[in-house]
Amino acid sequence: MRMLHTMLRVGNLQRSIDFYTKVLGMELLRTTDRPEQKYSLAFVGYDNEERTAVLELTYNYGVDRYDLGSAYGHIAIGVPDVKGVWLTVSGGSRLMMVVSIKQRYPGHAKQAAIVASQCHAGAYLGRFVVVVDDDIDPSNTDDVIWAMSTRCEPEQDIDILRRCWSGPLDPVIHPTKKGFNSRAIIDATRPYEWMKDFPPVAESSKEVLDATTKKWGAELFGSNGKK
Repeated sequence: MRMLHTMLRVGNLQRSIDFYTKVLGMELLRTTDRPEQKYSLAFVGYDNEERTAVLELTYNYGVDRYDLGSAYGHIAIGVPDVKGVWLTVSGGSRLMMVVSIKQRYPGHAKQAAIVASQCHAGAYLGRFVVVVDDDIDPSNTDDVIWAMSTRCEPEQDIDILRRCWSGPLDPVIHPTKKGFNSRAIIDATRPYEWMKDFPPVAESSKEVLDATTKKWGAELFGSNGKK
């Protein structure tokens, strides 16, 4: 896990770019203009974003000054080797998030879960964050439940975060307690410390699956004969 950038709001984008590049010796890495959202961005740094943290300068149209402290925006944190993220439709595209990673080091899965559950886009109105290995399709609910059932030991792989960011639409929170909820962090990855010795996945070939579906599809998967 590493810091990607820090965001600061500025009242004059070009003057700020000139200060960081001409005075502090940074490079202008890239710019973005979003007239429909009424803001512009410029990224500056001493190296590219793949190798070091950089600075994001944000200019909001028509705002030429900020009070002390109000110019600070956010810090962006990155977790390596995230292969996919899915917010389940059955969870209202909010309440359940699945993150697929390629494990690189001890604690990698926990880092991914914490960052995903508490970053701005993922923090609001969540309830469950499930981290799976990169052989699991995070958008396939059956695959995710299979991983939870075979790779998650509840006593050591489930953590609860309390007093997280919720909102008025959270149905299970009492009307007098809206605003906060809890978050379940579920590690459904193979244990890193013995990942290489973890039992391999036992599965049938595509030919066997197709033949089984053709012969027994209606009985196994319902009237349409499809999984």
